[in-house]
Amino acid sequence: MRLALLSALLLVAFPSAAQPGPPSAERDRGWLAFGYGLGRPDDLAGVITANFGRERVIQVGFHGVTDFALGGSVASVSAFHVGPGLSRVSRWNRTALFVSPAVVWGQRTTTDDRFVTAGVVVSGQAVLTPVREVGLGLDVFVTLNAVRPAYGAALTFVFEANK
Repeated sequence: MRLALLSALLLVAFPSAAQPGPPSAERDRGWLAFGYGLGRPDDLAGVITANFGRERVIQVGFHGVTDFALGGSVASVSAFHVGPGLSRVSRWNRTALFVSPAVVWGQRTTTDDRFVTAGVVVSGQAVLTPVREVGLGLDVFVTLNAVRPAYGAALTFVFEANK
């Protein structure tokens, strides 16, 4: 009885989980991803992206890396970017690669030396979606700029647009 009730609740919450076969190109309008991970050797990395499209994709995103030092001082690099990418989709996963121009800001060191500059974000995503609307992924990124380049990887939670 409990198993039947749980199955019914899951089918109501995620109706496409019961749909066999490949994902529908008409319904797949993109995905949202957010998560945390590590940047540089021991920094905290954060990722939030909205990805619009199926195979040719536009990504609007934020990638950031923060180094928390003792005493409350912080060194950071953050990037807001919009740009094109390519995606491959199957029933169980999605992979994507993006190269985007970016506005980059942060602090050079743990002092209050702030900067704003232009840059480029290169981002790759690999997502496992056992249920068509939700999944777990890995986002690996590099933020290139003339002041303080950054890189990182984050475990992401992904919400699909009914793949």
